[in-house]
Amino acid sequence: MSFFSKKAHEEIGMVFHINSADVRGAIVGFTQGGTPMLHRAHTEIMAPIAESSRASFIHEMVKALNTCATALVKESHVLERVSSKSIKIRKVFCVLSSPWFLSTTKIVTSVKPLPFTVDEIFVGRLVEDEKRLFLDKIKTADTSDETVLEAKIVTIKLNGYEISKPYGQRASSVEVMLYLSASPKSLMESIESTIHKHFTFKAFECHTMPLVTFSTMRNLEGLNDQYLVVEVGGEVTDIMLVKRGLLVETLSIPIGKNAFLLQSAKALKTIPQVTRSFIKARAEGKMDKAFSEKLKKSLDIAEMKWVSLFEEVLTKVSGEAFIPPKVFLVADDDIALYFKDVIGRAGFVQADSLRQEFEVVLLDHAVIAKNLSQAPNVKEDVILALDSIFVNHIYS
Repeated sequence: MSFFSKKAHEEIGMVFHINSADVRGAIVGFTQGGTPMLHRAHTEIMAPIAESSRASFIHEMVKALNTCATALVKESHVLERVSSKSIKIRKVFCVLSSPWFLSTTKIVTSVKPLPFTVDEIFVGRLVEDEKRLFLDKIKTADTSDETVLEAKIVTIKLNGYEISKPYGQRASSVEVMLYLSASPKSLMESIESTIHKHFTFKAFECHTMPLVTFSTMRNLEGLNDQYLVVEVGGEVTDIMLVKRGLLVETLSIPIGKNAFLLQSAKALKTIPQVTRSFIKARAEGKMDKAFSEKLKKSLDIAEMKWVSLFEEVLTKVSGEAFIPPKVFLVADDDIALYFKDVIGRAGFVQADSLRQEFEVVLLDHAVIAKNLSQAPNVKEDVILALDSIFVNHIYS
């Protein structure tokens, strides 16, 4: 059944985004064939934790999710009073950033001696086999209840050629590029039950940030088909490689913005919330030279470690593919300009030993503005915007 009714009117849904350091939520109006409308939004920040067990990390996330949902209940009541309409949530969407999922991009090939008719059943079997292999590979003693969240067919090639409508065609070789993601079933149930305490809904659906970002960007006008996407989260940085318009690699490094906030807060004898504003002011050139230099030194250790891991990841990828010079950066407003400068200065040495400078573009509201509407009192949030555009598109 379609998420939308037959009439082209707005359907209200919920979007939650679970990051490594915060939980975001929004009340969104979805319109078939139109653009989504962010009516209300809330972000609940998880306090940076120097060392944490998996159990305590999940506990903090669920606590932040509960607080975020509570805030959105209040916002929904305000929205009802303003619009004089009752809000009924039919569906809740959740998007996960690292480290709440595992993912991979796989190319599955089947070759037969004689041509045969390719149909959905044949391709479906290939996908199901790959899902089982993926789950077997990622299961450990700590994550024995992993379940597949997404098994998205990115492209299908018949006899070596990409075909937009492959079913019913005859071929002797089939190549399917798949994006697979998984997360513990117990974690998904915990997230859904926490939201259910606050909202009554009929369906719950979960996606992952790499697929959401790739799918949304693929539909934006004016983008070329080769680039990197770098999403700087609280504890983790996700990196996506897009070649020839295809998501060919998803990688991550275990350092996000919190490492920078904690490092500088320690050096400056203050708290991370204060250094967040310092970093933004310095990047905007609104800080005196002496203090700017002091802040820079406090960030150097974390920056050197982040750049080292960033280059290490790219080196692994560059053995198989040329690294595109264009980088789209997804980051919160307080550290976006800082990381734009870091990546721009980092550059990269390609496999042919030539140094490449990156052209870094902030994936901000200006880039996606015409694909989204939002209420005047809603703060711009590129992550919630990407999530909402993605949901509106797949259900249009």
